[in-house]
Amino acid sequence: MGTGRVVVITGASAGIGHATAELLQGQGWTVVGASRRGPLVMDVDDDESVRAGMAEVVRRHGGLQAVVACAGWGLAGAVEQTPLAEAKEQLETNFWGTVRVVQAALPIMRGQGEGRLVLVSSIGGVVGLPFQAFYSASKFALEGYAEALAYEVAPFGLDVRLIEPGNVRTDFTANRRDVVPPEGEDPYAAMACPRPPWPGPSPGS
Repeated sequence: MGTGRVVVITGASAGIGHATAELLQGQGWTVVGASRRGPLVMDVDDDESVRAGMAEVVRRHGGLQAVVACAGWGLAGAVEQTPLAEAKEQLETNFWGTVRVVQAALPIMRGQGEGRLVLVSSIGGVVGLPFQAFYSASKFALEGYAEALAYEVAPFGLDVRLIEPGNVRTDFTANRRDVVPPEGEDPYAAMACPRPPWPGPSPGS
């Protein structure tokens, strides 16, 4: 794909998304950074926000050649102690948020007969991470989704890629949400690892 083309990057306000935006901009791409904080305001948890954001990109730029789906966050805690509501929130952003963005981009790219979808997974989508089980679950789901998607859209000239970062020096771990253990003795306390001085596997949210 040549220079000057349009790429939407979700989660572009920080981490891998921000670094990717800077890199591609330096290579001549028209970069549209999408996040809850802008410059293109897009909440990947919200259907209408994603649809409106993609429509605005086409209105401003006339097309869309690539998407880099980086939006995501981490949840840490023992499976037994994680409230289902928090577990669902984790998958809502990391998995379903990516699905929303892809579904909004596909009609645009298919109509053009070209496009690339880069979905940021994690080493945690290949190997289950203890005390980050629902983060891993969201990324394992993304792996299967992307592999199936690649077969479906290849006949239309569209390309799907999975990125599986390991340790990345971002604020992802510092911003990770920790499950609050119940009061009293915590049977998992001795096994739970403290936060490392810099992030572990990160989707670059």
